[in-house]
Amino acid sequence: MALHTPSMRLVTVLCCLVAVSMVAGVGSAASQVAIADGPSNETLGDVVEMTVSMPENGTATVVVEGSNVDYYRQLEITDTSGDSQVALAVNTFTSSRGNWSGPVYTVDANDSVTVAGTTGEQWRAGEYDISVYTGPTTEGEPVETTAVTVTEPSYGDVSYSVGPANASSELRTHEDLRQARARGVLGDGPTFVPGDTVVMALRVEGIEGALAAQPGANDTERFTTMLERSDTSLFLEWRYTPMADEPQRSLDRTNIAAVVTDSRNDTYHVVLDSAEAGLVPTADENAEEGSEFRPHFRVAGAYQLSEDPDDNPGFELEEAEAELLTTAEPVADGEAVTISGETTLAPTSKVTVRLVANDTLSSMAGRVGPDGGFNVTLPADAERRADSATLTVLYDGGVIETISDRTALSVPSNQSIADGTLQVPLFWVAEAGYSDTAYVHVVGPDGSVVGRSPELREGKSYNVTISLSISELGPSESLVVVPAEDDTIDPDRVSYDNAFLVDGPPAGVAVDLTTEDVTEASTPNETATKPSDTPSDGETAAGLPGTDTRTGTAAGTATTAADGAGFGVPAALVAGLLALVVGTRRRR
Repeated sequence: MALHTPSMRLVTVLCCLVAVSMVAGVGSAASQVAIADGPSNETLGDVVEMTVSMPENGTATVVVEGSNVDYYRQLEITDTSGDSQVALAVNTFTSSRGNWSGPVYTVDANDSVTVAGTTGEQWRAGEYDISVYTGPTTEGEPVETTAVTVTEPSYGDVSYSVGPANASSELRTHEDLRQARARGVLGDGPTFVPGDTVVMALRVEGIEGALAAQPGANDTERFTTMLERSDTSLFLEWRYTPMADEPQRSLDRTNIAAVVTDSRNDTYHVVLDSAEAGLVPTADENAEEGSEFRPHFRVAGAYQLSEDPDDNPGFELEEAEAELLTTAEPVADGEAVTISGETTLAPTSKVTVRLVANDTLSSMAGRVGPDGGFNVTLPADAERRADSATLTVLYDGGVIETISDRTALSVPSNQSIADGTLQVPLFWVAEAGYSDTAYVHVVGPDGSVVGRSPELREGKSYNVTISLSISELGPSESLVVVPAEDDTIDPDRVSYDNAFLVDGPPAGVAVDLTTEDVTEASTPNETATKPSDTPSDGETAAGLPGTDTRTGTAAGTATTAADGAGFGVPAALVAGLLALVVGTRRRR
């Protein structure tokens, strides 16, 4: 590959163990050299490392000579540290680029290396022989010679991991990354929400030497210093609409949280706080969900990931969203209820579920699981039976989901159903994305549907008269009034008195009835009344299903209302009750 052609380098470390022992004899010196691993294949741009062992404070000569390349270097290395070995590194990146400063041959700080002879050009792809001689000269035959093949680097690739906000401050080492994945803190990309931690894994051949030539106490300092060169850069091109100019987010020491280098696997983990890195859109950029960031990585003027950076795989922006999936299992008063949901947030992100009912606030925090789900337990006391209630999911101080009362349903007190009808005043408003029609169903004490309203339209107030197929109930029997989006429900799968039910059965109101002579019945009162703090025997307390355990999803066939003929039995009167309920919610 030419000097400035696009390249992606696999960083391979050559480890040649060269042991040189010098044994004094009468008028002669003998030596023995052992080379571990034999000939090696390396990538141009990597750092070739070898260890030469010798007597304490000894000296050896190393010759690097091209077999099919015009290159020759003679090095003298000395064990000045007195540990009987010298670790020699050859930076094939700096040695192959005239405009890239930095030493080519280096040893440990307490040892020494001197370039004693030089001919030929810079390092490039080809065959090289590395020979070792005893002492400070190259007289006679080398003690040992090993061959090294140096190849051009190829293009690399990139992948992404995503973690919760603020996780970037805890990712500094290989062990940090390993443990974060093991604990589920880091999950696979390539989507993120504003504020998430993004780990961009750049798998690139042949830039190990470029990084090694930079000053700095750690990988992060060396990597960000490398990016300060005019011919080297890492930026993200933001593609959120084909017709718009594509903004760029440059990455440098001001917004890169950390860089963790894995030379053995040619991988550079760039840790980003998406907010600090400018990956949160501004108001005038009009970014939408699905906007994509694509990395452009250039070292010494050469693109590293692909010939055309527009072909590089990117990662996408998502909105922080939650979907409540409450199941509403029957529980007794005073027990807790679990609110379940799903979210686009990264695993282990913290969410808070807040319930406001009758001006009373209760909240609890939970963590997002590896599958994007979360569960939060709230107390199920009488406060949940509220005239007005809102359930909110918060993340990082912002609201990502709110469910408010959408169907206001009241059942008048002292109402007789002796004529086979039930009066139900109702006001219904649908949320965006939901059906704009609704129905009110009535479930009888035997579990069958005994009446259904006509189709209702959103945003209107109604005083619905529902024809019933019954006109009397026993002293302990009740009706269940159920608003739903569909014109049919399965009466065996109805949950009621739960104002926060989503993706489950339709919610309804349990209505207690008392048996009185019709002549004693009061005039129907169309004004709803607030329920008492203590529910009656047939009501459901704490905003949860009561003793009637009919639960599940809405389906089935509606029962046609009877014509009411022959219903001359004693009247059943509806006790006053006001409830705010929610119909079945559609999944996004």
